[in-house]
Amino acid sequence: MAMIPTTHTHIEITQMLVRLYLLLSQELDRCLDANAARTFSEQEFQAQLTSARMETLGMLAVNRVVQEKVEHACSRTLMLTRTYQEATASNVASATKDLRTERALLKTKIMTLTDLLAIFRAA
Repeated sequence: MAMIPTTHTHIEITQMLVRLYLLLSQELDRCLDANAARTFSEQEFQAQLTSARMETLGMLAVNRVVQEKVEHACSRTLMLTRTYQEATASNVASATKDLRTERALLKTKIMTLTDLLAIFRAA
């Protein structure tokens, strides 16, 4: 049976990108703040992140360049959290700085996408 391709609206794609970037931000927050890690179990949180990542990348399959950029952002965030978790006393400050820098980038993306989403919804 042939699969029928699904077309997603601009609103759906933008909503999914916001969700993914929020989860990536929370991944960084969970490293930097012990209270943030208590909101969800690690297993539940990782399941949500994996689901959002796969769903977003599936939606972006129509544009390989954007799909690769989003995949790079996901991989980078996960690499930074692993680096932070494995950091020794001598490099924890550098790892923390990298997390905060990435968090600031994600915050900018989220703010931009939420503004765009508001415009799409108003149109």
